[in-house]
Amino acid sequence: MKGKAFVAAWLTLGAAGALLLAGLSADALARPGAHVSSALDNGTVRVGIDLDAGGAISYLSQSGSSYNLVNVRDRGRFIQQSYYAGDEIDRTSEGQQRDWSPWPWNPIQSGDAYNHAASVSAWSNDGQTIYVRTQPLLWDMNGEACQCDFETWIMLDGRTVVVRNKLTSYRTDSRWTVTSRDQELPAVYAIADLYRVLTYRGPAPFSGLPIQRIGDSPSSWEQWIGTEHWAACVNASDFGFGVYSPPRTPFLGGLYGSPGGRERDNSTCYLAPIETARLAKKSIYNYRYFLVVGTSEEIRQRVYELEGRLSAGRDNDQTWGFDVDRNFEGWTAGDAVSPVGVLSGNLSGIGTDGDPFLVSPSTGKSASSLKKVIVRLKNNTASTRAKLFFETLSSYSWSESKSKSVPIKPNSDFTQYTFDMSNLSAWTGTITRLRLDPDDAAGRFDVDWIRIE
Repeated sequence: MKGKAFVAAWLTLGAAGALLLAGLSADALARPGAHVSSALDNGTVRVGIDLDAGGAISYLSQSGSSYNLVNVRDRGRFIQQSYYAGDEIDRTSEGQQRDWSPWPWNPIQSGDAYNHAASVSAWSNDGQTIYVRTQPLLWDMNGEACQCDFETWIMLDGRTVVVRNKLTSYRTDSRWTVTSRDQELPAVYAIADLYRVLTYRGPAPFSGLPIQRIGDSPSSWEQWIGTEHWAACVNASDFGFGVYSPPRTPFLGGLYGSPGGRERDNSTCYLAPIETARLAKKSIYNYRYFLVVGTSEEIRQRVYELEGRLSAGRDNDQTWGFDVDRNFEGWTAGDAVSPVGVLSGNLSGIGTDGDPFLVSPSTGKSASSLKKVIVRLKNNTASTRAKLFFETLSSYSWSESKSKSVPIKPNSDFTQYTFDMSNLSAWTGTITRLRLDPDDAAGRFDVDWIRIE
């Protein structure tokens, strides 16, 4: 179970188709008691899923080893998708488990707190990629299916498991408001043999400075900024696995219970890269992460290699075009925007007061290479100003010193506006997120696209 410590820490943060039979040959890789329905094995790493737990990752080890690194004690564990939206509400009269009341909208991949399994509507394994489509259950409720689908793609690359996750939400409920929540990207539960939590959270990422250990807290998970985008759970012999979720830096995790324990034990090591997102009721949300098996230095070395592959993108232009209906491309709206949606190539919203804003996903862009943010905006209000805020790897907050304002045309059609950031001293290092305040008045706005160049 997620545990009382999870509840306290998380609330403090604010935070179908026919079954595909391809992949049955991989089932022969399953070992008794390993909770594996289908697996991939490249001779270095073995990863498996449990179709009786929504297709969540239930097994991770070195090839040829039966030492499973994943804790699967209950449906709140595994390595899996989990999302949060809306306010905490009391639904005990409808069967909400009292230990999890009040609770927000929280679909998770493996099932619910009553031990019901989520439904797998499609899956395949062609020997290279495992694919799963799941209709998850709401964690706190008794067998209540989410009006949403999860999709998962799993591949192997050396000692690395590459995972892409996708949430498609088609909610029609009126229970939960649309509010910003912290998301676990993903939720990772390791065995308690891997009781040492390691990371790098210093000011000089990717420079090879010493790895740091996160201290155990008896009452709640720890929170930290992992400036190299990774954290790991390792055992006394320095072996285990890490999760690398670029470009995210906030992390939540630690040891629950006592050091020592295997896949069915109550004690567990928990890790979650965190990103704040306001999930609209009809929306698509995607992200990618990597699991790396090995010693702490092997994990870090692999992270550095992956970072090197991805680093070219930090100097490249990036455009969010909002060309797919319901796909916000990771952008979320502040609470003063309602409703908000992506339709016909535009992200549109209605500001309910004078401070509407949109927040980008984590972006990890080089300030020295990319000095302009350009927005094609339709302003349906009397406002004459738009504003852009930004966060950096060394300054993780919104502030006036990290902002730029430009004049905009009131009550106008689509117009292109440029935020030239080159003369701002704070525009330096790595830009981790943007916040666009499209106007400063109540009323409708439409964004055709946003580009860093």
